[in-house]
Amino acid sequence: MDKQAIITCLMKDIWPSVAAQGWDWAAMESFCQNTNMEIGHIKLAFPGGMGEILIALNDELDRQVAAKTQKSLGITTTLKTTIEHKIDFKLAHKEAFKKIAQSLLTPPHPFLSLKLAFKTVNRFWYLAGDQSTDYNYYSKRLLLLYVYVPTMLYLLTKDKTKEDIIIFMNRRFTEVALIPKIKNRIKNFI
Repeated sequence: MDKQAIITCLMKDIWPSVAAQGWDWAAMESFCQNTNMEIGHIKLAFPGGMGEILIALNDELDRQVAAKTQKSLGITTTLKTTIEHKIDFKLAHKEAFKKIAQSLLTPPHPFLSLKLAFKTVNRFWYLAGDQSTDYNYYSKRLLLLYVYVPTMLYLLTKDKTKEDIIIFMNRRFTEVALIPKIKNRIKNFI
């Protein structure tokens, strides 16, 4: 079985095992029992272990989100729509993503969580048509991280509806939109 076939199968069926057991090899064993896949195939395809699998699943989810997103919506609407598609997927598998978030908070995974978040916002900016290569490249991604990461964490809190999460996300976008105005006021004051 090739790597892409494994990723496709994992994207479809891994979430109940992760929700029940956490993000570890025990969940992967459970997944293999439920799908008649060999754990050895997964370990061969992903020698970097659970972290490498998570990177591959995040990449695949970002590709699926990009495929759902209409590209001619304008920058802010495209960014909001891509995040909203990711919210939809994560809400459908909320317990699994809670377990993954818990795993990412333990060493050495915090760096992996930053890598995943940066890769996602970078893809979303390119999807929105961003071609910057100067300091704007970094500032735009940092500002979207300010929106994306808290929104994904807010999603995992208890009893949050999609509407609650979208309102939260829109407040972050509003805060980011104020930055140039504040910057200009400071420039004019100086």
